[in-house]
Amino acid sequence: MEARSIYRQVLGDQFPTLDAAVQQFHDCRGQHIFVGFCAITPASHWLARGICCLLRLPRYATHAPFEFVLQADSRREIWLRKFPGISMRSTLRSDRQRLIEQLGMVRFTFDLASQQGSLTMQLQSVSLLGVPIPRWAHPQIHAVEHGVGDRFYFDVKARWGWLGLISSYNGWLLVS
Repeated sequence: MEARSIYRQVLGDQFPTLDAAVQQFHDCRGQHIFVGFCAITPASHWLARGICCLLRLPRYATHAPFEFVLQADSRREIWLRKFPGISMRSTLRSDRQRLIEQLGMVRFTFDLASQQGSLTMQLQSVSLLGVPIPRWAHPQIHAVEHGVGDRFYFDVKARWGWLGLISSYNGWLLVS
């Protein structure tokens, strides 16, 4: 059984080039609770807001307390993000080359890369209830993480065609 974290498995030799706080966050094992703050930009289209509700994506906040519960081992990670008024749970695993995130009935597959200490995620595939979604119908996802001192910063945005912004949240967690 692979003893490395799923992020180390995917990133390989790139993992040590990440900012220290990003390495610390993604090398955790067992259960951890991190706290910090976040800002959330809401979806503007009514259909995009409906998608947010189905996937339990965050709605709106300007500078709100944020709690992140992580359960991790070398096979999978369970992320419980506690935003104001809603919790979002996803399960992540590695296929050794890519990161796979299951969020409700949707599965996302990402390439990961280290760029100047930051972790970037590039969407490669999406499936809904196990059915692959054609690439032309994928959402555009921007996901970047970086660290400064004992803070782990995140910035996530999802847009989808003519619906525009589906979800956008950013902020930080203390990882010390």
